Amino acid sequence: MSGFQAPSQDEFHQYAGLTSKQAGHLAEIQSYADHHCSKDDDLEGLLLPLRLLVPKSAQFFAGKLAQCHRGMGVIEDKTRRTSGDYAKADQQAMTDLHAVYPGAISHFPNIAGLPGASQVANFTDEPVSLKEPTNAEEATTKNIHHQLLLLGMKSELKTADKVFSFLTGQSLVELLLKPILGDYGRLLYLHDAYDNLGDAVYTVAGTLRKGSWALGSEWKGDTGTAFDSYLFQWTMGIGGIGDAAKLVAKAYKDCYDVVIVLLHQALREVDDLINEEIEEAVQKVADALNFPMPTVGSLINDVEQRGFSFEKSGGWSPAAGAVRIGMLPAA
Repeated sequence: MSGFQAPSQDEFHQYAGLTSKQAGHLAEIQSYADHHCSKDDDLEGLLLPLRLLVPKSAQFFAGKLAQCHRGMGVIEDKTRRTSGDYAKADQQAMTDLHAVYPGAISHFPNIAGLPGASQVANFTDEPVSLKEPTNAEEATTKNIHHQLLLLGMKSELKTADKVFSFLTGQSLVELLLKPILGDYGRLLYLHDAYDNLGDAVYTVAGTLRKGSWALGSEWKGDTGTAFDSYLFQWTMGIGGIGDAAKLVAKAYKDCYDVVIVLLHQALREVDDLINEEIEEAVQKVADALNFPMPTVGSLINDVEQRGFSFEKSGGWSPAAGAVRIGMLPAA
């Protein structure tokens, strides 16, 4: 058959096997995405609107990954069918192969003619790594601790949080923030999940690509070019899913960065307010203690006129009476 030169059947089988392994990787990636990319139950308060977006994004990627998983079966079937056709009579094989690969993208090059293509291509399966994302609760706790450190040694808010934590085992600031932001560390968790997802998808795309180039470098003619074009679309489309995952990861990280900047500003304002209030309270106490000591006669008169609990009656001034502390006997 003129213009038809194909790889050996062994090479076709190797690529079909490689495609089957990528189907396994994609199933693993899809399971990872289903488990990690839809978690939004601890986004509260100001972050509550994200609960509408998190599952939608996860569903989009689940659908695309499922499509790619099905596609691996289609590619494997086409590859094995091509291998079978290669063993047939030339004319019959050519007719069937035109049906398997209808035609190449316009102006798509013949990979077999590209210098060095066969030297960088192979049928080796590359491992897919799917790491556990950062723990959301731990990320929130760690960031709050960091935020309090940034307030400085003289921070009253930091001191109050430390005392409260010592007494209860919980962070006062974290308890106050939960209704407002929830575990905002979930944003960092989602960033990691999508970032890992993107890397894993890139690996699958790259593995398929180098395998198809290994096959395409041995395959000359229109059918080989059509095959190369067909796999090119698959590998680029899968790579595009990786790109989208990276963009979503960046969006979650940007959101996290905005939250921690705003949180720092808010805690700084609260800390300043607390410091001002404490200074004002201390000054009031100092002023009260500097009040002139009431006379014994006036105090006896207060008891006679207002009763034994005269402090509770209307008209008594704690600010004027606090100085009575000085009347305490030595003990």
